[in-house]
Amino acid sequence: MISLEVAQNFLRRNVPSGRPMLVFLSGGVDSDVVARLAVATFGAARVVGATCLQAAQDPAHPENAARLARTLGIEYAQLNLGQMPAELAAELARASPRFDDGENGWLIEARAKCALRTSIAALYHDRGYYILGCGNRTELRLGFFMPLGDGICHAAPILHLFKTEVYVLAQALGTDSQVIEQPPSAGFWPGQSDLEDIAYWMLHGGPIVRPVHFSEEDIAEVERMRRVLSFAGLDAALKEYERGSAPAFAASVSGLELKIVERVYRVAEAARALKLIPMCASLLSEAAPT
Repeated sequence: MISLEVAQNFLRRNVPSGRPMLVFLSGGVDSDVVARLAVATFGAARVVGATCLQAAQDPAHPENAARLARTLGIEYAQLNLGQMPAELAAELARASPRFDDGENGWLIEARAKCALRTSIAALYHDRGYYILGCGNRTELRLGFFMPLGDGICHAAPILHLFKTEVYVLAQALGTDSQVIEQPPSAGFWPGQSDLEDIAYWMLHGGPIVRPVHFSEEDIAEVERMRRVLSFAGLDAALKEYERGSAPAFAASVSGLELKIVERVYRVAEAARALKLIPMCASLLSEAAPT
């Protein structure tokens, strides 16, 4: 349901009275919407924004984040992590052959850029802050997140919305047009595109968590899929996946070719097994009530 009131009521139910909140501002539309929601619900004084500055980052994203913080009048922290992701990736490779990806070390470095935010979230939480997540339903279904990275939060006020629905809420909240119009991206490096990354996952058959060799033919197929992919088509296909519809029906609804929809379904199935797993299971959680 695309409703500002629904999202605000969710926050009121799930954020304790008087508690301050932290939103990681990436410069993209999702964190923009979450920050605006929090301020509209609780006021600017209770909301803090934070951005991790990293080497090779697309400069447009931290600029968007800083402008949003000024617009909302919230406290804002820019944390310069510099080469820390690369250093962490290098140390993991030195300590364990499981992380020694050789010339493909950029993959674990990219993951480290996301994972380092967990340390920052932990420190804010230790000071009493509630962490607001910025994930959306499209990312959830595709596994396009790190469960112990950007998936960690106390409350996720837009997780029920598909990406296209987040854009509708962004319009209602007054998100800047340049943020709405920019191609969705983590902003880890210039030119990165979420749809391109998803296309590679589709060809691979699931989330890519280790280096994978793609042939020239593979890359050409990824580029072909990227040209026809859109979040409108992806969201329509994922909605039918949730309903249990056959891929052929999802293709007719989404406008995507059947082969692409079948790949979307395979990624969603793989993501369920890899990413959507219970957290912190224990004998306490299994204990029968007394």
